[in-house]
Amino acid sequence: MAIYQAIEPAGTRRRYRLLSPVDREPIGELECMTASDVAAALERARKAQPAWAAVPIAERAALLRRVLARVLEDPDRITRTVIRETG
Repeated sequence: MAIYQAIEPAGTRRRYRLLSPVDREPIGELECMTASDVAAALERARKAQPAWAAVPIAERAALLRRVLARVLEDPDRITRTVIRETG
C-alpha cells in the first residue's frame, strides 16, 4: 500500500505526497476536496445526467469502447503504474 505524507499546513486545502511503498520515493501528489468542492461536483453531475441519459445506448457503448481501446493501447504502462503504487 502506498504511503501518504502531508505537505500543506493545517487550515489550508490539504495536499499529500504519495510515496512508493517499495522505496518511499515520491510518485505523485493528491489534493483533498473540501465539502463545498464535493457539493459543487455533485451539482454538476446532477445537471449533466439528463443529457447523458438522452444519449442512445449504442452511442454510450461506442464511447466506452473507445475509452477501453485507449486503456489497452499501453497495458505495460498501466501495469508499471499499479506495481509502482502498490509495491
